[in-house]
Amino acid sequence: MRAAVRLDAAAYQQWTGRSAPSETLHPAERHYFTSPIVADDADATVIGRFDGTEPAMVARRYDQWTSILCPTTTMSPAIWRDLVRTAGVHLYVDTDDVIAGDGGPLLMIHASQGGSRKIVLPRETDVIDLYSGQLIGRGIREFQLAAERGQTHFYHLGPADEALRRLGEAMRATADDQAMAASLMPAAHPSTQISTVPVPLNDRGYVTSFLVSGPFDNLKEYGWSEPVEEDYLHRAGIGSEENPDFSTWRTVSVPGPMVTLPDLNLRGAMTFYLAFHLRVPSAQPIRIGIGSDDQHVLFVNGQRIGFGTPGLIVDNHVYDLDAKAGENLVLLKVTNRGGPGGAVVRIMGCNGKALTGATISTDPPQAARSMHDGK
Repeated sequence: MRAAVRLDAAAYQQWTGRSAPSETLHPAERHYFTSPIVADDADATVIGRFDGTEPAMVARRYDQWTSILCPTTTMSPAIWRDLVRTAGVHLYVDTDDVIAGDGGPLLMIHASQGGSRKIVLPRETDVIDLYSGQLIGRGIREFQLAAERGQTHFYHLGPADEALRRLGEAMRATADDQAMAASLMPAAHPSTQISTVPVPLNDRGYVTSFLVSGPFDNLKEYGWSEPVEEDYLHRAGIGSEENPDFSTWRTVSVPGPMVTLPDLNLRGAMTFYLAFHLRVPSAQPIRIGIGSDDQHVLFVNGQRIGFGTPGLIVDNHVYDLDAKAGENLVLLKVTNRGGPGGAVVRIMGCNGKALTGATISTDPPQAARSMHDGK
């Protein structure tokens, strides 16, 4: 029978230098011990006990490392912070925010709650906000971040001058991409009145007009590295992933390379489909680059081409294939597990150069006739 683990307030205070949180730990079904822990080392400290009696959490410091034996990992962030701080691990924040940083040049902070928090750095360094391009400071050890709940912030830690130069170049390239895409799109955004006239594929190959279907509720929880196998189109009675019926699909255009959930009027955990027609003047090899959040499955002309794991960056996954002369239907299934989501699609030649004479079209009536009715 599983027993609850209760912290020993005095021992916890002595070990961590902080007051013990008033919580009870309940080991998960697959993460508990079948026999009590024997703590007969004079240098070990019992900081938690099964139902207040037998040792359950035991800590000991060694010369190069710290050992903590515990029957569960389902502890509050406050306890985790106390334990890792005692072990000498650097803590960037003293809040429950999600942090990704290893002491290198990149730091990500995802705010769990709104408000201001102090960010403490492992060393003196220059800090740049990668979203805004703002220089936060030079040679600083800490700074304040005011964030709304759910916001994500990225920072560059390191010499600022070269980083600012490269960031400026990247921002100008992104602005050029967006300006080029916007010049090819109608003024309305997003729109359900996109012209069905084929639009030339721009030199950088970004696709910015799509047919859209969804959302579809995810039928199960998939791991990051496994494809979503359910054919939601078939379940909804609108064709299938290999042979879609576009009669109920809508259209959307975006001004830049990336299409996000707000562009599609979608949110939360679900699956959606994007599709478009690529027309090329002759049969030729092409390269489709896809980034998605979260995983995706790619179909071209009714054939499943491949599966990609999460990463909403350009060319996160690259697929080389042969396009037939004329119209090629490209269909992308994207599954979002929660939070932000979207996709970025780019089409180039396999030599990395722009496709000559290629166009993109979102024409539901023609798509329905050519694919679903077999004409």
